[in-house]
Amino acid sequence: MRAGSRSVALILLAGCGPSGPPSPPPEALAARAAAEDWKREGPAEGIDAVAADQALARADRLLAAGTPDVEGFRAAEAAYRDAISKVRGAREAKRDRAYRDALDARSRARALRTRLDERRAAISASAAMPGREGTYWASVRDVASKRVFTSDKMLATDVALEKADALFSDGHHEEARETFGKAATDLESLIERIAEAEAEARAGETLGEAERAVGAMRTRVGKTRPPSARRAEEALDAARRAAAERDFARVAERAGEAKRFVEKALQHDAALDAAKVDRSAAQRALAEWTAAGEAENSRSKAGREQMRAGEAQLDEDPAAASASFEAASASFLAALAESRSALRTRLAQLRVKKEPPPLPPDPLDTKRTAEAVRLALDWLARHQDDDGRWSCNDFIRHDPRGLDRADTGGPLYDTGVTGLALLCFLEAGYSDRGDGERGYYNVNVEQGLRWLKEAQADDGVFGTRATHHFMYNHAIAALAMCEACRRSKDPRQKKSAEIAVRFIEHVRNPDLAWRYEPRGGESDTSVTVWCVEALAAAQAAGIDVDAAAWRGALAWVDSMTDADGRVGYNTRGGSPSRPEKAIARFPPERSESMTAAGILVRVLCRESPPKSGVIASGTTLIFDQPPLWVPESGTVDMYYWRCASRALRLSKCPDWYRWSELVQKVGFRWQVPASGAHNAGSWDPVDPWGEDGGRVYSTAMMTLTLLESARTTE
Repeated sequence: MRAGSRSVALILLAGCGPSGPPSPPPEALAARAAAEDWKREGPAEGIDAVAADQALARADRLLAAGTPDVEGFRAAEAAYRDAISKVRGAREAKRDRAYRDALDARSRARALRTRLDERRAAISASAAMPGREGTYWASVRDVASKRVFTSDKMLATDVALEKADALFSDGHHEEARETFGKAATDLESLIERIAEAEAEARAGETLGEAERAVGAMRTRVGKTRPPSARRAEEALDAARRAAAERDFARVAERAGEAKRFVEKALQHDAALDAAKVDRSAAQRALAEWTAAGEAENSRSKAGREQMRAGEAQLDEDPAAASASFEAASASFLAALAESRSALRTRLAQLRVKKEPPPLPPDPLDTKRTAEAVRLALDWLARHQDDDGRWSCNDFIRHDPRGLDRADTGGPLYDTGVTGLALLCFLEAGYSDRGDGERGYYNVNVEQGLRWLKEAQADDGVFGTRATHHFMYNHAIAALAMCEACRRSKDPRQKKSAEIAVRFIEHVRNPDLAWRYEPRGGESDTSVTVWCVEALAAAQAAGIDVDAAAWRGALAWVDSMTDADGRVGYNTRGGSPSRPEKAIARFPPERSESMTAAGILVRVLCRESPPKSGVIASGTTLIFDQPPLWVPESGTVDMYYWRCASRALRLSKCPDWYRWSELVQKVGFRWQVPASGAHNAGSWDPVDPWGEDGGRVYSTAMMTLTLLESARTTE
């Protein structure tokens, strides 16, 4: 029996005498003592404890009434035992839950701390990358270091983790759990700060990209046109406001919007540029059509309507404007094709015409001269290509005999002979805008001038530079264009002539004259005289000429003139130039071509005062070498005869008529007569330059010589 049970029993026995109630049975007292013992073992809580107290109280009442209930005490004992077991189990379960919760909180907090370290390492590694990506991550690293990794909150969180670890080790699981949970919340907040730093850096980069894009757009297209440019500016302003408010999601949204509008603006600008290119093409097509001088037709009218539509659409819808301009180009080109087809038809008619062409409209000294020039121009007209050129070697395709001809030249000189052929028509009084008889060869002159303009480069050079002698080609073509400009006053021809003259001025050797290579340091009299003729024609057409060019040409001629008045090619008083293969057949000493060129330069440059004695001496030398058509003796030199005729006429030579008769006699005698079939009106290419220029060259040079010879010195 426990000590408590014994005390209860003694108290009960002491209160009973011989006359009192009977003593309780020992079993009841023992059961009651056991129930009391379990009650004191406590704690007993809740409904189970109340039920145990009620069972014990009921058993005590029965015991006091003298009817002890052993089973009641035993039931109370069992109730107390069950209640205490439940309380103890609950407390154990609570301790287990507290441990597990603390352990989970510890794992979560430590995982977040590890994640924070890993994020820091990843950011540092990314910041070491080259280029813009590394710069971006360096910005993130700097912001995160300040706001997270070295912040007071980071330090406090690490201290809290250490404290929580100590509490956990000491078994204070509830407190440890709370401390770990608070640390985890703080760690999550720090991780969010890193994400915010990334978002801020990314927003800054995105905003910077948008600012750069808008800045480039502003430089290119402005701030308000097209409308997408204005929208880009507005979106950029909104992105800046969002950045100031730290609304990074909105920064990205508005910056992206700004870049999209920039792209639209640039696309609009590119489309506008393309439309302007198409407009330029349409304008060129219109200019070509206008130059054709044909009457308006349905195609050209449609082209003008499409041009107007394109201009109206240009700013708002450049793509539609491009389509309109392309349609306009097609309309004008179609109209031009029809016009040129008509020109080709006219050229073909001239080749097969039955009636003889008219005599030249400009007066010549004799009917025989006029007839010779008429036949020569007819031959040139019949041998012009459809595109307007005169071909040194391909003119034969206009003759039935074709390839069995042996009087062709080289294709590199087409530009030069085209210029010579045009000069023949122009100096005979024809032009591309003539009326009546003067308009008989309009189509020939027009096509020839058009071909020259199409063969002219942006720097003014006519034709190819593939030949070492391209300056001859250019100077002769420039002379023809300037002469056409003088006669027609056509502004389009003047523009072509002006840039051709500017090139001649530009390539002159400093303080002297010209030769094959631009500013090559060497000059020669032959190239120089053609350049001077072109400049003189330009001045006559109203085109300004640099006075230094006249001075340089005169200085060169003076340096090449010897005491006898003879002018050399590139040495003082030396011989004319010859192709190496022609020197044996055409001895240079049988020609005074450079002396004639020197006199012509002095006259065209308006030498002041004129060196009459030098000119007279040179004239004597020229008459000592009169025109003789004896190919086997090497006396034929059409270049010389044309240059001498022009020099003697313009210098007002006293014996001009004697020279005129001499060259006319040769020209009449050796021109292929009208009965000469397809060669009728031409001259055989039997001089030093015939193998280069062919029959077109020889015919043009002899025609120009006759035209010079048939005029007075007045």
